[in-house]
Amino acid sequence: MIIQTILAVSLMFPLIPFLLLFILFALIFRKGKRALHWSADLTTVVLFISNYLVLALWTTDYSLLILGTSYLIIALLYAINEYRKESDFLWRPLFRKLWRIYFLYGIALYFILVVGTLLIRAIQYAL
Repeated sequence: MIIQTILAVSLMFPLIPFLLLFILFALIFRKGKRALHWSADLTTVVLFISNYLVLALWTTDYSLLILGTSYLIIALLYAINEYRKESDFLWRPLFRKLWRIYFLYGIALYFILVVGTLLIRAIQYAL
């Protein structure tokens, strides 16, 4: 029961695990930049799941397809951009940068979806 509650809160409010991981890694690494990178990398998975859950509140039919397609489009555009900069790019730095872009995209998408969902539900409730 406790594990389910912790998991549910973590998935519905992904900034809580981000902050907890940042504090934990700041104590372990003693460097804020490294702690920020590690906590952002681990929170990206939580953001993907929580964005899917919030998007599922809007539409239940194609929410995973919409989310997956948006992530693939970002990956494709970023890979094309990197290829234009350097004709021969390395895969590992590309994936690391892409993973961090996914983190920023996930946070922005999460806030947009939460605010949009709250507005839509409030309007539906008022009518």
